Amino acid sequence: MANIRAVEKNGKIFLYRFTACLGKDENGRQIRRYRTWQVPQGLSSVRAERAAQRAADEWEENLKFGPLEAEAPIAAPIPRYDFTDFVNNVWLPLQVQNGSNKPVTVSFYRNNTKRLTEYFKGRSMQEITAIDIQRYLTYLRTEYRSTRGKSLAAKTVCHLYATLGLIFNYAERQEVISKNPLRQVEAPRKERKPVDALDDEEAVRFSTCSRRYHSIFTVC
Repeated sequence: MANIRAVEKNGKIFLYRFTACLGKDENGRQIRRYRTWQVPQGLSSVRAERAAQRAADEWEENLKFGPLEAEAPIAAPIPRYDFTDFVNNVWLPLQVQNGSNKPVTVSFYRNNTKRLTEYFKGRSMQEITAIDIQRYLTYLRTEYRSTRGKSLAAKTVCHLYATLGLIFNYAERQEVISKNPLRQVEAPRKERKPVDALDDEEAVRFSTCSRRYHSIFTVC
């Protein structure tokens, strides 16, 4: 039986994605076919799901017993999501603004995604590659300036990288993309602040004072 997956937008199911497995090829890899099915207007969610399942079963039967052309092991393209649309209308509502996070956490990710969508605006999820992300991280470290002319702290760059990882991990789990491009991108290094350590003379003075006032430290 073909697998069906509902795709929502603004809290409403507007299409279903079908997946059919047709066995394995000569290399032992699964042969899969994909198709999208638009929900007709006026159907309730229950009727829409039933209609989608019937359409998926009929489509799968045609693949198995139809003409040879329909059985060629070439998968239909995965429906494309605009990066900004996916982040704002899928990832944020379902993974961040779902009632399980504190307001400060929601605000944190909303600020991060605002920066991300400004840069990747107009790109689809499937188009963004590891090289694109590497260029973005380089841009953040070398060229980015705020409205006040300030560059980003290394900690902020790490936060943006981590947020991208959450977005693409979720997209991969939902089969929106076939592979998370961040696996091929090295994580940015956190900035190490210099330690203001005591020099030899200061260490000797501290040791002397600590022995002298040991009783005071003990009482306190």
